[in-house]
Amino acid sequence: MSLRSFLLPSSRPGRRPGRGPSRGLATLAWAGLTLLVWVGSAAAHGVSVQTGQGPAAWVRAEYSDGEAMSFAKVRVLDPKGQTFQVGNADERGQFAWLPTGAGTYRVVLEDGQGHRVEANLDWNAESQAAPPAPALANQPGLTGQPLWVRAIWGLSFLFWLGGAWFWWKGRIRPR
Repeated sequence: MSLRSFLLPSSRPGRRPGRGPSRGLATLAWAGLTLLVWVGSAAAHGVSVQTGQGPAAWVRAEYSDGEAMSFAKVRVLDPKGQTFQVGNADERGQFAWLPTGAGTYRVVLEDGQGHRVEANLDWNAESQAAPPAPALANQPGLTGQPLWVRAIWGLSFLFWLGGAWFWWKGRIRPR
């Protein structure tokens, strides 16, 4: 079967034997699109962020494979929502600042390649004396999973695509 006969309708009038209604391709496309939308966050190269406080407030960002989000643009917003500080993370994906007052500070990190992550940090006078206590935030579905688990998810998706293709090709049988 050629690509042309697969994509274009037949020039012969009437219903061809062995062919049902032509809803199969639309159903397959709809199922594939639904699956891609549903697992979009799991298939993406995610970013996780940790925040903490000690003598200073700090944030650390890394990709889902454990690589640091090096030299990312960092913007810190104060409790009023105004830009408090702007800078870049270091080579380990870390950034620290000294808050001036109590409240919830929002931190936005962007690497310039489409990865963006936001985190909130509650800062108060008592927390300045406390040791750093990291809190994980904004992690997509497969972040934190071992590499072999993520590889199995990726392979299962490829096998699903292959199975859908062979199902589509195998359902049309000449008589």
